[in-house]
Amino acid sequence: MQKRQEIGLKPSTLNWIYDFLKGRLQRVKLSPRIFSNWKPVNAGVPQGTKLGPWLFLLMIKDLAIYNDQFVGDMMKYADDTNVSEYIVDHNDDSSLQQVTDSIVDWSRRNKFQLNLSKCKEFFVSFKRNQPNFPTISTNGSQIERVEKLSILGLSITRDLKWNDHVDKIVN
Repeated sequence: MQKRQEIGLKPSTLNWIYDFLKGRLQRVKLSPRIFSNWKPVNAGVPQGTKLGPWLFLLMIKDLAIYNDQFVGDMMKYADDTNVSEYIVDHNDDSSLQQVTDSIVDWSRRNKFQLNLSKCKEFFVSFKRNQPNFPTISTNGSQIERVEKLSILGLSITRDLKWNDHVDKIVN
């Protein structure tokens, strides 16, 4: 509610959103006659509602990179966030550990739970002598460094060739 207030919503709109979110219950339906007990929903945005995506976008609006040495981009799409960094000089250091730390910190402050099993590190370099960047870690665990990944259905490999993506689409 604080973020909603910060963007200048009218009190009547804030009250309407608060009433929409408070006291929500959910249950699991296994079959037409088998249901779990109702449980309160203490966090998150109701999925399947018209207001849900707007509330989520408002929640992640202030997720940003605040690092003067960082040269790159942050791309947010629904509940996925990708960060890319450009390192031109072979001797330059990466800022991704600091950026990752700031994202983890933002997530804690905003009560978002990161799914670290879905967090991947991926880098592309066409230099003869591959750079030896330290792996990124968070909460005492290293983030997996992968040779290929999928972003919004697009398969990307370290050599930036289309073969893997075309094979996936054809199959």
